[in-house]
Amino acid sequence: ILVLSQIAGSIVELLVYGLPRYNPMYDIPLLLASIPGMFLLVGFIYYLGKRFKGVAQYRNLFSTILYSSIPGFIGNIILIPAFPPERGIVGFSMMDILGAGPVVIIGFLLIVWSFILNIFAYSESNKFSKGKAFGILILAGIILSIIFIFVFLILLETFSQPIIDWLSI
Repeated sequence: ILVLSQIAGSIVELLVYGLPRYNPMYDIPLLLASIPGMFLLVGFIYYLGKRFKGVAQYRNLFSTILYSSIPGFIGNIILIPAFPPERGIVGFSMMDILGAGPVVIIGFLLIVWSFILNIFAYSESNKFSKGKAFGILILAGIILSIIFIFVFLILLETFSQPIIDWLSI
């Protein structure tokens, strides 16, 4: 499912932006990172669930989280045409987002619905209440965001000058 969503996203990018502006070198690392990334993500929330006396088995938790994430994958694919890459992350105002119309609203609603489904899947797998599952998933998101930002800053500091030198050749 992860591979199919990455391939579908690449096809949407190719169709929306056209061949001269499409660069598959951006999608290949994302595709390769998404597979172990999902295993690590589920492994981390499995570990947190066990710390809070959860009863889920890893295999069952992985399948329920993966299937409940499908609307989020679709929502991300829907949002690709609304946010062209040449504008960057900070190049959008709220009017741009609202001006993109129902496509953006549907994409964001699918992502939110996916999170709600993840809460239900996590609570059912671990026999937790919905509130406890929500809290653990939010805690996992905060911890993983801090780790991701820390690793990103280290990599940025380590490789920024070699990348700039490589691009200027």
